[in-house]
Amino acid sequence: MRVIYLALGLLMLLGASIQNRLPALSGQSLQTNSVIIESSAATIPPTQPITITQSALEIVASNTISGDGGNAWGGHQTRIVRTTDGVFTAYMVQGSDYLSKEWRLAWRQENGSWPVVAQGIGGREPVNLLASPDGTLHVIGWPGGIGTIWSGKPISHSLQMTASLIPGVAEGNWPYGSAGIDAAGNLCVVNSNEIYQNDQTTGGAYDWSCFVAAANTWVPKRSEFDYRYAYTYVFPRSNGELSLVATRDVRWEQLGYAKPTDAFDYVFNAFRYWHTADLQSEPLQVLSFAEEPPTTAYPDVFLDAQMDAYLDTQERMHILYVRRGASTSGAQQIWRRMVAANGATLLDEKLPDEVGYQLRVFEDTQGRIYLLSGSAAKIFPLSLDGMKIGVPTAIDLGGYKLAYTGPFLAAPRTGTPISNKVDVVFPSEDEQQWVYFQLDLSGGGELPTHTGNLLQNGNFDEAVAPWQGGIASANGAGLVVRNGQLCLDIPGSATGAADAQMGQYGVALYEGQTYQVDFDMVANASTTVRFMIGESEPPWSHYFETEVNLSTALKHFSFNFVMQHPSDRNSLLTFHLGGQAATTICLDNVSVTNAQTGMQAVYLPLVGR
Repeated sequence: MRVIYLALGLLMLLGASIQNRLPALSGQSLQTNSVIIESSAATIPPTQPITITQSALEIVASNTISGDGGNAWGGHQTRIVRTTDGVFTAYMVQGSDYLSKEWRLAWRQENGSWPVVAQGIGGREPVNLLASPDGTLHVIGWPGGIGTIWSGKPISHSLQMTASLIPGVAEGNWPYGSAGIDAAGNLCVVNSNEIYQNDQTTGGAYDWSCFVAAANTWVPKRSEFDYRYAYTYVFPRSNGELSLVATRDVRWEQLGYAKPTDAFDYVFNAFRYWHTADLQSEPLQVLSFAEEPPTTAYPDVFLDAQMDAYLDTQERMHILYVRRGASTSGAQQIWRRMVAANGATLLDEKLPDEVGYQLRVFEDTQGRIYLLSGSAAKIFPLSLDGMKIGVPTAIDLGGYKLAYTGPFLAAPRTGTPISNKVDVVFPSEDEQQWVYFQLDLSGGGELPTHTGNLLQNGNFDEAVAPWQGGIASANGAGLVVRNGQLCLDIPGSATGAADAQMGQYGVALYEGQTYQVDFDMVANASTTVRFMIGESEPPWSHYFETEVNLSTALKHFSFNFVMQHPSDRNSLLTFHLGGQAATTICLDNVSVTNAQTGMQAVYLPLVGR
């Protein structure tokens, strides 16, 4: 029998972190001050992570164009849609010259082939592809510098598309064209321009035009700003709202900056998120802004939101951006900002290096948000509140490395309804191949139903195990069973709350589930202790915690909480009992059960019932 002294690990934790948790001793021996008991790990239900399956890779085309204005240019464009007729994608091939690249529209067949069903001259930049609710397809480009939309609905396995000019958008071969459509068929096209006066750049502008489906008419607009913003993500809404996310794209001198040696002529160091409650009558208002100004130590700055933006079903805008400058000590980092509908920043953080870059955001039918990483070849689920990143699922990219922009998704802004089937295309690293696969999330997000107590030995009929804890200053000794209760005699020297603990590992909690905690507790003098359940390792995040007021009479305590973090099958339930006068505290009838109520979290304990 191998004897492990509980407090040795506990003391190490006390020295390393103020979070203070029980040491991980599941499956090892545990010493109390009364008897040595062989402890076994708590029985853990089989984990049921989010299940994601992936189709085989399919080569849509092998003759796509590379370089400036090629398929990997921009990243903000909409390039793939799914309708009731199937999956369609638009890509670019070589045209007669640099300004006359050609687009191809391919339609996926049941055998995995991708015949081209429409084509045309798109201009210098990649086209946008959208789908109306009735399945009508739209390709938007700038052939000859003229904003043009080709539209057509597949009928009897064939497609005829008709071209028309888009009113109100500016002419030019560098339109930085963007487009988006909503579930009602309202379609907006945006292009970005610089404003010149006396041959000097004095600002920027959007020339944009929205097709209002109910009125069957285009509404052209012009919005002027202090600087040009480009690579725009466009989100029209069926209620007449419009949201835009774009990156500032101007010459260094226009901002009063000295251009660093070997830097590109244009600096990308800010983004804006605009919104209007009525695209026909109200101006755009800035809801969020980020900027990375140069400093003497870090003159070559970068802050670019070309990577992705996504407006979710809770009206939160997710913005993925690259940042470099004084705020990152010169390192290039990937950041994620989440903005509420009122413009409040809910989250703005550096993503872990494991997440990689070439990221896209998407959502399943349950409202869960995911990050698809092209560079890491992984999918990262977020917690239901969007705040935390869960355990990733690897995907197979067939050995391909992705080109600059990474993958393109059939997202709601393309006219594709949210689904548990997510269609993806990407340009290969050499930009010659246009590659497709589909993700299936239909097995994801379904959490198991637990019955019974998730804890072991909650009644303390015989022994302490698998409960652990004790007094830190006594090498973890102290936990005993008295009269069917788990008790701890706490000396006055246990001055910190975590200097005296009792708890249990192996509590399996699943995201989105409501849990009920019940226990009886008593002390030989009135006192307050702290109950918590959370991570069993650094950073020791709490999933739920509350204070419990004890008296000399045995009381029953009960409360509910919703697991709002990624599922954790090895959560730690613990009581912090120190930080008070010498006392004895006893615990009994402890249980954690799945409430199965669907209620929101109730964070106030119901005391004394």
